[in-house]
This record gives sequence, C-alpha cells and structure tokens, in this order.
Amino acid sequence: TETAHYNHSSRIVESDDPVHISGPGLELDGKRWKYRIADHVAKVDGKVTASLVAGDLRIEK
Repeated sequence: TETAHYNHSSRIVESDDPVHISGPGLELDGKRWKYRIADHVAKVDGKVTASLVAGDLRIEK
C-alpha cells in the first residue's frame, strides 16, 4: 500500500490503494482496506483473493 489515511476521531486507518498481506500459510489481496483501531478489526474489500496453506493442503479462493 502506497498511501493510507488516519481519521483520529473515528480511530480508523484506511486506504483505497491495493493491499497484499502475506504471513505464515496465508496470502490475501484486495483493492482497498480499512483497520478499526478500537476493536482491532481489519477489512479487505474489492475483488479479494486469498490462499491458505495448511500442511500439504492449499486452498485458494
């Protein structure tokens, strides 16, 4: 993500830039994202694709 915006009154960080998230066993892509600081909830929107790898199993959507 190249640019993100923080709204202090709502405590939300968000971006309309594409996002790629990668971690152990997970890859997630989307066109935009939002993170609510107060309840630690992240949301990825817009043609979301996900790949989950657990052992020998690979799930893609």
